[in-house]
Amino acid sequence: MDRRPKTDVPWKRLVDQLTDEGYDSPYLDRLRQRLDVYQAQDELEKEILREMAAAVGRAEEKVLVALLELEVQGRRIDRWEQEGRPVPAEEIQAFNAKRRVAKERLWELVIHREALGFRNHRILEEFYPIPPPRRA
Repeated sequence: MDRRPKTDVPWKRLVDQLTDEGYDSPYLDRLRQRLDVYQAQDELEKEILREMAAAVGRAEEKVLVALLELEVQGRRIDRWEQEGRPVPAEEIQAFNAKRRVAKERLWELVIHREALGFRNHRILEEFYPIPPPRRA
């Protein structure tokens, strides 16, 4: 099937003109059906692109939530240290667990980007820095 964007269909203007005039022809009907197929396919392609963009957006939201939770846990540990109190081992473990989740979410974002054809992911390290693990 000849697949061209609806704006590239050379006979679209003729079909629109004859339709507006109320012209009746089996040939016009067939061309209108083809035009409808082109337009439906264009709409489907737009819908797919919107969903792909939304999926990347959801992946980014997961990264942001994971990094926020990691940041909160890190600040809690920092307060303990600033106050000169020993940091409980479970706090360090919780930080490192949240760090692993953040790394997983970032990897999922990379996968979504790869699926869309983005190959350079170095900028993600700047936008979504993941701190090193904490030690007791």
